[in-house]
Amino acid sequence: MTNIRQALRSIGWTMAAACLAATPAAAQPVVRGITNAANGDITQVARGSFVSIFGQNLGTTAGPPSALPLPTNMGGATVNIKPNSGTKTYQAYLHFVSTGQINAIIPSAVPAGPASLTVTVNSATSPPVPVQIAENSFGIFTINSQPAGMAIAQNYESPTSLPLNLYTNAARPGQTIILWGTGLGAYTGGSDGDAPQAGNIVNNAQVLIDGYAITPFYAGRAPGIPGVDQINFTLPDSAPIPDGCSLEVQVQVGSFTQPSGATIAKSSNGPVCEHPYGLSQDQLVALQSGSTLKAMMVQLYHSVGVQGIVNGSVLGSIQDEVEVGLRKFAANGSPLTDQGYPYALQQAAGSCNVIKAGGSDFEFVDHTDFINLLNFPLDSGSNSVLSGPGGTMTLAPFGGLTTLFQGVAIPGSPVGSAFLQNGNYTLAIPGGKDVAAVQAQFVLQNQFSANFPSSISKGKPLTLTWTGGNDGDLVRIFVTGITFSGASPLITCTANATDHTFTIPGDLTGQLTSDQPVGVLGFYSIGAPASLSVPLTGGGSLDSAKVQLNVLEAFTAVPLQ
Repeated sequence: MTNIRQALRSIGWTMAAACLAATPAAAQPVVRGITNAANGDITQVARGSFVSIFGQNLGTTAGPPSALPLPTNMGGATVNIKPNSGTKTYQAYLHFVSTGQINAIIPSAVPAGPASLTVTVNSATSPPVPVQIAENSFGIFTINSQPAGMAIAQNYESPTSLPLNLYTNAARPGQTIILWGTGLGAYTGGSDGDAPQAGNIVNNAQVLIDGYAITPFYAGRAPGIPGVDQINFTLPDSAPIPDGCSLEVQVQVGSFTQPSGATIAKSSNGPVCEHPYGLSQDQLVALQSGSTLKAMMVQLYHSVGVQGIVNGSVLGSIQDEVEVGLRKFAANGSPLTDQGYPYALQQAAGSCNVIKAGGSDFEFVDHTDFINLLNFPLDSGSNSVLSGPGGTMTLAPFGGLTTLFQGVAIPGSPVGSAFLQNGNYTLAIPGGKDVAAVQAQFVLQNQFSANFPSSISKGKPLTLTWTGGNDGDLVRIFVTGITFSGASPLITCTANATDHTFTIPGDLTGQLTSDQPVGVLGFYSIGAPASLSVPLTGGGSLDSAKVQLNVLEAFTAVPLQ
């Protein structure tokens, strides 16, 4: 437990607001904000949870205490919570006090609902500020003390070996993980200032890993650590949870899921996770140690979509898109995963899943990493140019989406030829403040092409075939019914592109529903990325530069029988 205590201490509980000048002790304290100490949530804080209170003149620097119980007066300060519905006032248990920040535990005895909070320093009391007390509002501690970043989580190896989950120490399928946070709810085993005993606080918690729900076997106080909760759960041996360095982890209590940018790493092939930018182990060590890296991602899309259905004939469209993202990123930035894809599409090859939700809840065509890539852009100069067998495309500067639309397919009429064709390509970057001029070359080959069946029969196996695809490419398959009056289940499957065939079992197609005699069938081919060498203006090169080849999607509507 010592390493976890040290990690929790490092998250900022002992951080004083050094930028604020010292003020006389008699100055009136002012509270500027109250947050969950783990995730910074300002909307509500849970009974019995750790909170951070920010402001001015909040007390004399003191703490953390060397022994328990935690006091209610520290550094001359007390924190008082008064529910709006009553007359009683409760004093919080204090862990750390400085002139600009107090870290404290909301007493479990405070009832849920609106309340006011004041800080008294000696004889001066702050104006009251509103605070919403919740039954549960779980926040996950992160290693870097930011709302987004690597969660403070341990991989259970043995009772004496509980290493932190890191990029270079990823969890494996079937392994138990201990997740640390605060806000599960009220503690009834004694005072919130004393060392708590083991015991579940809630019995209706779910851990969501990239959206996949896991029921924990423990969700309660961390034994011996006031205000801190731990949730113990086991990763399934086989489930649609992908490997990756930054799988988003959330905790749902009852029907409420707290937003989270916290992540864990998982790997089925050794302790080092596979980063979406193809980082080396040394780069992963640097990233998880606080370094900032520079990367570029180029993604190519050839899209075949459904625009409408007229007299049973499909109106289709073809458009080509190129996205270029150049950014600086760190471990405490937005998680860098395949978050653009619906979580249920992140499956192991050969598996299927059925989602019980409406089609409007899913974005069938979405892109990876580019919202993240554009947060902290690198200057590469004016517009870059992509040239290939299908012509030339001018790209947006600094990264962005460029679309070349080929038009709508009228039944019986051809559509214009595609820009993205097999062959050699040159990406010409003009150069700017951060990225130097370069002409990078890559090859697009074995493009994916879907063979659509003439119909879908509910309750019968559906065999699908395609051509193209390279080693390492994956094909996502999804099928749903068209409905305007309710939700139709969405079937999602994943296959290796080079298999060229996949059969969806009849027990899955039998779950399709529709109030229209039409189903939608989609393919999404995701290619293994190829590496480029891109120089920096000041010397050296980007830490990672990838081209995502063969990211090609195809959709059509077919009769559903």
